[in-house]
Amino acid sequence: MESRVHASKDLDELLARLLSLGTWASCVLIVAGLAWPHATATAGSSGAHLVALGTLLLIVLPVMRVAVMGVWFARNREFTFAAVAAIVLLIILISAVLGASTASHAMRSD
Repeated sequence: MESRVHASKDLDELLARLLSLGTWASCVLIVAGLAWPHATATAGSSGAHLVALGTLLLIVLPVMRVAVMGVWFARNREFTFAAVAAIVLLIILISAVLGASTASHAMRSD
């Protein structure tokens, strides 16, 4: 029982590090993107790309969390929880594909 509690604490620490580092990286990218036009002589689209990349990272972090949890559970032979994580990832993937398809059709009809 004690090893299970220890493993749970390790997972919590891993996820906390992942989310913390990911959030900081996202913030750095967004701030760098916003500062880019002021720091350079050319106000190209690089700043906008950095902001978009930071925003994408912020959106992807919860998906990464579910993926890490799934791998963790599988490695620790918690196959029920690993299956739940896999199902959640599948739902996210289906939602992203359907959302992209719907947006693509909406853009063509405009």
